[in-house]
Amino acid sequence: TDRTFVIPLIKYMEKYNFRKSSLIRVLSRYTSERLKKFASIDDSKIKIIPGGVNEDRFCPVNNKQMLRKKFNLPAESIIFSTLRNMEPRMGLENLIKAIKKIKNHCTSSLFVIGGSGPLKSKLENMAHSEGLSDLIIFAGYIDENNLSDFYRMSDYFLLPTVEQEGFGLVTVEALASGVPVLGTPAGATPEILSKVDKKLIFSSTEVDSLAEGILQWIDIYKNKKEYYDEISKKGRRVVEEHYTWEKSAEKLLTIYKSIL
Repeated sequence: TDRTFVIPLIKYMEKYNFRKSSLIRVLSRYTSERLKKFASIDDSKIKIIPGGVNEDRFCPVNNKQMLRKKFNLPAESIIFSTLRNMEPRMGLENLIKAIKKIKNHCTSSLFVIGGSGPLKSKLENMAHSEGLSDLIIFAGYIDENNLSDFYRMSDYFLLPTVEQEGFGLVTVEALASGVPVLGTPAGATPEILSKVDKKLIFSSTEVDSLAEGILQWIDIYKNKKEYYDEISKKGRRVVEEHYTWEKSAEKLLTIYKSIL
């Protein structure tokens, strides 16, 4: 078939181009390791320059309750949000299963899932059939004009990814907004979150790990508010130190100058 011929040809061309390149820019250590394995490239040719965030647009807000009115959400709930393309690798099915396991222990919490994709109907039906309609809200597509407020109205942002998280722009956008991010140890997520606090990283991508981690951070929000506030502020500082577009552009410019 055409695919039998075309796919190996594309891979061969990709490897050839990578090997002939003077320098290759990637977004994360995770991507660097995958690239080295894929094309047998020497480490010295790969430069890691992460993506960035507009720290003026994505910034903390003092009054989350006012923003929640915009999304018709209750003012006093502990809100966990996520924003994902609804496809299998994003781990949203595992998230719903985790919420089911802990639903009797998180009645003060609300889980808001933004985004669209091929699994949308399946996920909505799954939440309904598991009796989770009071805990899970599907917010649909979040447009650019509402994106920063979607992060800022949240108490936590969830990243339940199963595989292939090459960088995770939503991670740094949420952190810049002063929102702690809880993520699985998939792809580049640990590279970002370990700079803030390793406790933000779930122990695995499995359902039980997500459930345990969510309960832990509900307890922290309720009983260790000073620690929660400290993590929120540290996440913002990490973005300012490592993940602004200005810093990314400066590093990229240095690379361009080195090969001219």
